[in-house]
Amino acid sequence: MDAQQKQRVVALLLCVLCWGLVLSAVDRTREDRAVGADIVQAVVDIIRENCIYPNDRVFLRRLAYVQSKDGKNTNTFRQNYYGGIWQVEKSEFESTKQCYGIEDMCQVIQDKLNIDWRAVAWTDLTKPLYSGLAASLRLQQIAGNNTPGVIERQADFWVDNYHKGQSPHYFISEVNQIDENKNCEIDLAFILDGSGSITFLNFLRILDFVKNVTKQFEIGPDAVQVAAISFSDYARVEFGFGDFSSHAALEIAIDSIQYDAGGTNTAHGIRTARRGVFQHNTRPNSVKVGIVITDGYSNYYPSTVLEASYAKDAGIVLFAIGIGDVNEMELNEVASNPNCTHVFFLTQFSEIDSLVYEIKKAACRAPITLVNPTTGPTSSTPVNNTITEIVEVINKTVDVFIPPSTDNTDTKMNVSVNCGIVHIYMSYDNPHPSPVLYSDKVTATDGHPAILYFNQTVGGRPLYLSFVGTQLPLEAAGLRNCSDAKYVIGIAKENKTDVEIVCRQNKVERECTKTDFELSEKYKQYLCRTNGDLNTLIVTNPCTATAIQNNEMYHPFPYDDTKFIKCDYQQKMYITQCPNGERYHQGSHSCGSTTITITNDKTPLDPNLSNPCTAHALMNNIFFFTYTKDKTKFIHCDVWGHAWILNCPSNLVWSQQTQTCIEDTHSSSNPCTQDKLDQGITMFPLQDPHKYIHCDNGLNPWVQSCVAGTVFDYASQNCVWQSNSILG
Repeated sequence: MDAQQKQRVVALLLCVLCWGLVLSAVDRTREDRAVGADIVQAVVDIIRENCIYPNDRVFLRRLAYVQSKDGKNTNTFRQNYYGGIWQVEKSEFESTKQCYGIEDMCQVIQDKLNIDWRAVAWTDLTKPLYSGLAASLRLQQIAGNNTPGVIERQADFWVDNYHKGQSPHYFISEVNQIDENKNCEIDLAFILDGSGSITFLNFLRILDFVKNVTKQFEIGPDAVQVAAISFSDYARVEFGFGDFSSHAALEIAIDSIQYDAGGTNTAHGIRTARRGVFQHNTRPNSVKVGIVITDGYSNYYPSTVLEASYAKDAGIVLFAIGIGDVNEMELNEVASNPNCTHVFFLTQFSEIDSLVYEIKKAACRAPITLVNPTTGPTSSTPVNNTITEIVEVINKTVDVFIPPSTDNTDTKMNVSVNCGIVHIYMSYDNPHPSPVLYSDKVTATDGHPAILYFNQTVGGRPLYLSFVGTQLPLEAAGLRNCSDAKYVIGIAKENKTDVEIVCRQNKVERECTKTDFELSEKYKQYLCRTNGDLNTLIVTNPCTATAIQNNEMYHPFPYDDTKFIKCDYQQKMYITQCPNGERYHQGSHSCGSTTITITNDKTPLDPNLSNPCTAHALMNNIFFFTYTKDKTKFIHCDVWGHAWILNCPSNLVWSQQTQTCIEDTHSSSNPCTQDKLDQGITMFPLQDPHKYIHCDNGLNPWVQSCVAGTVFDYASQNCVWQSNSILG
């Protein structure tokens, strides 16, 4: 990809040689037996963002916890059960497998996630994404698009469809243990159509709707602030953010909005909201939300779409609510993505609870946009000045949105930390990158800030970032003022400059090394902290008596996912480094590749068989053994000495000698005879002309493959180009 087409993400961490802290893409939602709240939330985000089942009304998230404590229940992956985190029964899964009545959902899963649902097996549901998809498909079969929203109704629904005979109070008590992040700062603006096509009675109903929505939120300077803009031929600000701090005063102001009965200048309404209220009196760390309520076609479609794009580029989350006969295409263009969770067609205002949930869900998790708030056709971007600064307590997670660059300047972001570590997860596709699902990652530590530069995005796409902070223990050596543990995100615009550092030796240019910077008084200060330096950070010991009693002997290392903590029975902890290129998987308590997951089903070794995974075997790097009961299976040892039975791919059998699955050459007579060997014939054809059997001196048959484009020729005892072959 051309460097000008791909967004440049340079993670300096006050250094120039720091690519060791930038990791490749990670998707743990497809990792076998991965568990936890972050895993569940990432699966739900994928399902919603791809419009597979957007109307779940938080039921999917709650169901995962009630069914399996997000997979952490000890019996989640019990023997011969594969329902996964959502505990989908085999019969329920089988009812979804042929996609009857849910063809559209299956097609979206194929198109967006590259998963052919008809080819999925129940055993695949041990991977979180597959379990969540199965639960979504089943939910569609049971409830359609009418999943109950109120928790009491969800409890009854759960009893009727999942656990007959169980008390609804159990569902409610379990759900109340989930941290659903109910409190968030929202600047919420209603953009109301007061045109002539709205009758006076319907306009009063719109005002009642606005009052009912605002009743669902806490109003105040540290919670939700409300503004209102009405439009017909022209638009006007009815009241701004912070004008009212109580529900009573707010309702009086809403009832005072006048009905104009003019044209439908939706573009002016959106522009007035952006420039008249969002630019001037919003809070810097709040989420900006606009709700456009209109009954029909706007006066000029292109202007409406253009103004909506300006608002979204300025970080405003837009919902479009159509009443009556509306232009669906226009509503889709006005609303934020995905349309399935931001566009509503309300023929009856009794559907308000669905909308309120979507506002809370989307707004409370919407990323903060770190750009010049004057985004639009009349904006002027200051150069070499800080535009925005966010200060957060160290343990708070913040999502940030970097829109596509529209000028000839670089965007510079500086992340500094006091008394902690902040991991910065990045993605072009996922609005909520996290340790579970991200494209790139950098880390800022105490005294070693991260500095990132951004210019052109990939294909004009925005970049999403998530900042996850962890406070260091107060007893950590060398730290001061840890009562003020925080991190600061600053962003500024800078003129683009091309800087190149050149290293020469004996007047000959060569590639620069880290040693060059270490020996330079001028540049050594820019060297970043390495992964090895993270070992000096003090970590709270997770090996408590309770953890040992619950057999929780392995824990993730809080600052580096290429390490893990192992406990002994004296409550001592041992920080262990994974092999090079691997990271710790909390679900399986082992290290593995960031891109490879276990695709075969695995079950524990039969208790009546001897476990071959001895300390001697593991020390000698012997991890695979023959499974005597079935030659199409084999035994795999994990690093803890646990023995698992895995399946060979179809039509293959296990070979202990080659330590892999091979074609079953012993199903017929072995062609490797001493007579043939004496004649110099050591290779024999197979049914597949691109493969052949090679005999060793011990008369053992080995299946080999020809290189691409060639086939085995028995006469010449060699692989030849296909057009020249004469098969023996």
